[in-house]
Parts: sequence; structure tokens; C-alpha cells
Amino acid sequence: MPDTIPESYRPDGDGFDVRPFHSLIERLRHPERGCPWDRSRTLATMGKSLTGEAEEAAEALAGDDALHQCEELGDVFLNVMLATVIAEEAGLFTWRDVVQGVTAKLVRRHPHVFGDTPAESPEEAMAMFLAAKAREKGRSPEGDAAGDAGR
Repeated sequence: MPDTIPESYRPDGDGFDVRPFHSLIERLRHPERGCPWDRSRTLATMGKSLTGEAEEAAEALAGDDALHQCEELGDVFLNVMLATVIAEEAGLFTWRDVVQGVTAKLVRRHPHVFGDTPAESPEEAMAMFLAAKAREKGRSPEGDAAGDAGR
């Protein structure tokens, strides 16, 4: 780990605690001591940044450079966390809400893992996933047949 990272923002030993990173983003957004560019960001402006970073990450993942892949995934994570902190500041939702929401969604949409309905192939698993997603959204599974987009 580079010595340039202040102690209070260093990830813990296993990296699972995101609180130091969350605190770093809050510092970047601080009204007096933060970065003017980071403070200028809004949820509306974050969409374009997130899309661009996701495209860069997708390109990196298609390659075989692990360091580049890690860097680009970090940029996506930065954008997700920055958008979340902006939402927290506006009283819309928190990081915990984001994590709890996606966790619950993944459990609901994987009955073959968290329920008693087996899936014997990736295709069966995706069909169950899409059926659960369609039920949640009130439409037919065929409408989501584009693969795993929008998990």
C-alpha cells in the first residue's frame, strides 16, 4: 500500500470495510476543505461519468491485464460511492440502503441458490433469474431475454 494514503483512509487488512473509502469521498465533498470539482458533482452529472467508467472497465475486463482491470473496476467503484455520498447528503438513501437493496434482489432472483429450485445449467439459472426479475417488474420474462443486463 502506498505511503501516500493517510492512515485514516487506508482499507483494513482484508479490504472489506468500505468505511475508510466512504470517509475519503465525504472529505472530497466537504463544503470548505473538499475538492471543488467533487463538490460540483450531482446525481444528474454522475450518470455520464459512471457510464464512461463502466465502458472503460468492460474494455479492460475483455483484456488480460489484471492491473488495468483492477484500476478500472476501482474507477467504477469510485463513481458508485461518489453518487451514493451525494444521495446521502440529499437524504435520499445511504450506502447501507444500496448494499441491502442489491443483496435482497440477488437473493430473490436466485431461487436456485437460496431456495429449493435447482438449476442444472447456466441457461436454466438465467431463465429463473429473468422470471423472478419479470415478476418483480410485472412483465413477462421474454421482455428481459437480453441476457443478464440490469441484474
